[in-house]
Amino acid sequence: MSGQGLAKRLSVSVNVTNITDKKAASTLSVGAASGTYNYFPVAPRQVFATIAAGF
Repeated sequence: MSGQGLAKRLSVSVNVTNITDKKAASTLSVGAASGTYNYFPVAPRQVFATIAAGF
């Protein structure tokens, strides 16, 4: 080691989905022949963090 830090490059990334935590349907599928429908809810609030280091 030459006395320098371990990482030459360090970055942090934070991503948030559905930041307002809204409740809704993201996809609505209607079966015309059978008269049925399916809906899929929006994913809840999620936070992702990534730390990257370059050597």
